[in-house]
Amino acid sequence: MNDLRILHTSDWHLGVTSWAGSRPVDRSSEVLKALDEIYTKALEFQPDIVIIAGDILHIRNNPSVESVESIIKYLKSFSDIAPVVMVLGNHDWKGLRSLKELELERIKIVDKPEALELEGRRKQRIRIFPLPYVEVSSLISKIEDKDKRMERLYFELEKLMKTYEKEATADWNIMVAHVLVEGLKISGIERKTELVMKRQMFPNAMDYIALGHFHGILEILEMPPTWYCGSPIYFDFGELKEEKGALLVRLIKGEKPQIEKIITSAKKLKTIKLKSGGLKALEEIEKEIKDFDGYVKVILSDRDLIGEIFGRFGNVVKIDWEKEEKEESYQEMEAKGVNFLDMYEEFVRIRYPDISDGMVKEMRKILEEVEE
Repeated sequence: MNDLRILHTSDWHLGVTSWAGSRPVDRSSEVLKALDEIYTKALEFQPDIVIIAGDILHIRNNPSVESVESIIKYLKSFSDIAPVVMVLGNHDWKGLRSLKELELERIKIVDKPEALELEGRRKQRIRIFPLPYVEVSSLISKIEDKDKRMERLYFELEKLMKTYEKEATADWNIMVAHVLVEGLKISGIERKTELVMKRQMFPNAMDYIALGHFHGILEILEMPPTWYCGSPIYFDFGELKEEKGALLVRLIKGEKPQIEKIITSAKKLKTIKLKSGGLKALEEIEKEIKDFDGYVKVILSDRDLIGEIFGRFGNVVKIDWEKEEKEESYQEMEAKGVNFLDMYEEFVRIRYPDISDGMVKEMRKILEEVEE
């Protein structure tokens, strides 16, 4: 068989509540709708293998029964089309490992960086080279010096990649990783301890490298073909410029890979920067969001309008102050649902606007001390 078809999906974050510090929105129904769209496309495409690159759940400790039931339903549905391989991400509930014990023939849950072989839908011999999310603190916690921890980690990672390079001898060799690639930045308290993968570290012998963790559809390398497939929906405003969905990949020996984007009909996000205050500001918002069926962030300078805006406009989910607004490239954001520090900051800026700067500063200091 000289070709291989792949459905590449990731970062479902089932169970996520966005904007918990201002106007909480349960996004589960939106995620499920997007997954239905991806499933429909997969039925038409008939992949030989389904790759899920982590973070199918959002709450890693005690996820809801509904979220777990949805996961099982979709894993089963996708496995009816083709064998499924999923690596665990940083948000994934460790209880998903228990699915391994069922020894399901067409569903492989991977929580260790160990190569495995399987047959594709059309009997292709496929070797999977997984890199589940690396918990830096737990992996090398016995090394007290933080710099030496990271040095040791990268040494072990480079050794693993060299091993994978040598073992890539199957008909089709696919790497699946939940990892951040160098050049993409993240926000929040993970920054100091996040493993960042350098592009030159990826094994050249791979036919395709499927990535998860970053939420935008993004090509990382042309050769070997290396892609983030993105998340199925927009989770926060840092993702405003990203494409959402999944990827259909067709690999043909000796030819350039064919990459088709599945763009889901996810609810859009919109940012409105108010030019006026008082009643005119409210009229401005009303005009901007008329017939807009999505979520809105408002940037303003008049803090007295907060209650009025939230009360009048149901799809305004977040408010920022003009002096604090900072534009960031979509490549500089990790698209995440709810980050504790972000949630805390949103809450105190609305509830205690006069002293919020100091409160956020102190909380950030506490979290950094906990990390160390």
